[in-house]
Amino acid sequence: MHGDYFFRSHEERSATGWQGYRGAVPAKLTMGLLGVGLLWHLVLFGGRLLAPMFFSSELAVMLGTYVTLGLYVLTAIVFLVWFYRAYLTVNLAVGTVHSPDHSVWTFLVPVLNLFRPYQIATEIWRKAGPGDEQGHSPLLVAWWALWIVGFACPLFLGASVVANGNAMSPMALVLGLAELALTISALMVVRMLDARIRARQAQGTAPATF
Repeated sequence: MHGDYFFRSHEERSATGWQGYRGAVPAKLTMGLLGVGLLWHLVLFGGRLLAPMFFSSELAVMLGTYVTLGLYVLTAIVFLVWFYRAYLTVNLAVGTVHSPDHSVWTFLVPVLNLFRPYQIATEIWRKAGPGDEQGHSPLLVAWWALWIVGFACPLFLGASVVANGNAMSPMALVLGLAELALTISALMVVRMLDARIRARQAQGTAPATF
């Protein structure tokens, strides 16, 4: 009787935790901003291929830099809001290895930001899954590898353009492709983790996500 009481309490805590998820809107906003960022990267990348003279001009480079940085900052803020709410939900439902605030500040701490955010994302993936997930998600691995490689991509890309006066340099092309791949993988990661949590929230009903 005593054991059954605690079992039911655990089940109630889990159900309440999943039901308390408040990350659906930030997830959609993050995916929307990532989609806008993807289109913007395609415009810049395609422009450098089709109209290199114009897109290499000082005005075009300056405009592209400001718009790109603006999108980065806005997307990062909304992403961190969603990531925090997702990890908080897992924490309330089944418990987590780290406190929910780790999901935000670990992105800002040098060295720690090379592995801890990935560990937190993997924990969300495992604990929000339909069963006892083990191992690692290939999508999360690809996303984080691209994040590590492309973290300084805008700086390297800008340095390449300024130094060579040529946006078609091999470095610029490789980094441009890496940035496109990173944006796509980030969008897929947000969609996947949000869908897992919302499936738990809906008790198996397919979540209305995009």
